[in-house]
Amino acid sequence: MATLYGGGKLFDGEKSLDGHALLEEGGRIVRVAPAGEFAGFAGQRVDTSGGTLLPGLIDCHVHSLLGAEGNPGVVQMGLSPAQLTVRGMEYMRATLEGGVTAVRDCGGKD
Repeated sequence: MATLYGGGKLFDGEKSLDGHALLEEGGRIVRVAPAGEFAGFAGQRVDTSGGTLLPGLIDCHVHSLLGAEGNPGVVQMGLSPAQLTVRGMEYMRATLEGGVTAVRDCGGKD
């Protein structure tokens, strides 16, 4: 089923487009065009007013297990493998919720 996203700003990776909408179907972008071209669309709509729709961001340097501790290595050494796993999942979930959809992890414990 197709979904139309519109109402807010749209950033296509190069420029900001006002008055445009994005049509998605099957997890893929089908079309980006001026919103008026979708006037007869009868499927699901998502109002993005007040926001900006943009491609997922890539962070090429993360440490998915490191926190903001003064000495994160010492903290990691005190955590069990299960605790490290949960910590990494929590940090990566926060990363994803912040709009980063791909990362390159540059090292951590185990």
